[in-house]
Amino acid sequence: MDTNSSVPCAIVATSLNTSGVVRSATRAEACTAGRPQTTQRRKRIMDTDNSRPHEEIADTWIAYHLWRAAQPRREHPTDLERKEEDAQAEQHGRWAWEAVHDLVHQEPEKAWLMIQRLVDLSPDDMTLANVAAGPLEDLLGLHSYAFIDRVENQARMDAKFRRCLSGVWGWSSIPDDVQVRMRRTWEGEDPL
Repeated sequence: MDTNSSVPCAIVATSLNTSGVVRSATRAEACTAGRPQTTQRRKRIMDTDNSRPHEEIADTWIAYHLWRAAQPRREHPTDLERKEEDAQAEQHGRWAWEAVHDLVHQEPEKAWLMIQRLVDLSPDDMTLANVAAGPLEDLLGLHSYAFIDRVENQARMDAKFRRCLSGVWGWSSIPDDVQVRMRRTWEGEDPL
C-alpha cells in the first residue's frame, strides 16, 4: 500500500505480521504523507472533537476501522480514486481517528482512558490490532515512562487489554526497558 493513500496510520502497510495486521516502521511519516494538514483543518477537527462525548468518539473510531477493514485495497490508486476514498473516509468517521490521534499527542491522560474504552469495544482481533498499532503504541512511544506502570497493571487485570498490548511493536519509538516490561505481561500467550 502506498503511504500516500488515505489509510490511517494504524493500518498503513509497509509490512504484514503473521496475523495479516499491517505495520509501518515510520507511522508518523505515514500519517502525514500525501495529506497536507492545514492549521485551519486541524483546529476545526480539535474544536469539533473536543465538544463530542468520548463515547461518540470511541464508537465512531471502532465503526470507522470496521468500515476500513471491509474496503478493498487498491494497489496503485489514481488521484481520483484517492479523492473518492478520502471523501468516503470522511463520511464514515475519519474524524474520530484524528480525534484519538490528537488526544494521544495533546492530552495523554484522556487518551489512556480512550484506549481502554477502544479495547473494550473492539469486536475482533483486527480492530484490537488497530488499537495496538495505533493509539496504544503511539502513547507508549510518546509517554513510555508515564504510562508503563498503568499499562502493566491493566494487562494483569484484563486479558483483552493484555492481548492488545501483545500487538504493540514500537521497535524504534519505545525504550528497550519499557518493551521488556510490556512483553513480560503477555509472555507465554499467543500474540496478536
